[in-house]
Amino acid sequence: MAKLLDKTNLSSEKLEAIVKLFRAGQEDIFDLLFKNIDKTLTKNSKDTLLAELTVILGAMSARSKQWFATVLPEAYKAGLKFVDRSVDQSAPITADHIDIVNELIDAGSLRVDIALDVARRDFQLIVDQALTDQIRLKLSSVEGDSIQDIAKDIEKLIKDRGITGMFDRRGRAVSLQNYAEMVARTEVLRAANLGVLNRGLQYGVDIYEVSYHAGVDPNDKPCIDNAGKKFSASGTSENFPPLELDNIPPYHPNCRHILIPRPDLE
Repeated sequence: MAKLLDKTNLSSEKLEAIVKLFRAGQEDIFDLLFKNIDKTLTKNSKDTLLAELTVILGAMSARSKQWFATVLPEAYKAGLKFVDRSVDQSAPITADHIDIVNELIDAGSLRVDIALDVARRDFQLIVDQALTDQIRLKLSSVEGDSIQDIAKDIEKLIKDRGITGMFDRRGRAVSLQNYAEMVARTEVLRAANLGVLNRGLQYGVDIYEVSYHAGVDPNDKPCIDNAGKKFSASGTSENFPPLELDNIPPYHPNCRHILIPRPDLE
């Protein structure tokens, strides 16, 4: 089990690559916002801002897909090799395996694109609010905040919480950078576990055990329910329950559980 974990855990260099990508992208978004939010906004200038934002987010999307296309095949292959070692066999990587990896790449990229789309809407809501506040200032005959004061308030808010709109499973706002890291870790584990399951099925392995690790959050019910348990992929075992989709880790973002082939129990 340790060998698979060693192979599927992201190296600091690979993880830092995607974190760095989103950190830089978030800083570009901040720069775009902060350089324009203290100026007089119009419908045309807002549209220009959103067009520039689209370019930034498009680059982030393309580069994150490249990252997934590099890292997820490695994780999937680690799952295949883990089973090869477990049953002392070897087999080629077929077109079916390649198709599965491509689907994993698309799914990981889609999860990032959803976050980028949410960030786009968050950015637009901020700009819309600033434009509305500036119009209110024009209409008001009472002395109050200036455009610069509005900009400072917005800048403080964004620096405190980041460009967000995504939330973790406990309802806490997650920055783009932290969300990208969470998705990266989760999708790598998903690829490795599917590699284990698909190779095992290829060899006719029916029984799989969900790994157990210390420090499981007592609130993580799927982890508590499945950790250390054994399942039958075919659903025909008299000794173990069927392996359903809900039993296949990861069970939540940043989950660490893996599937372990147990041909010795058949």
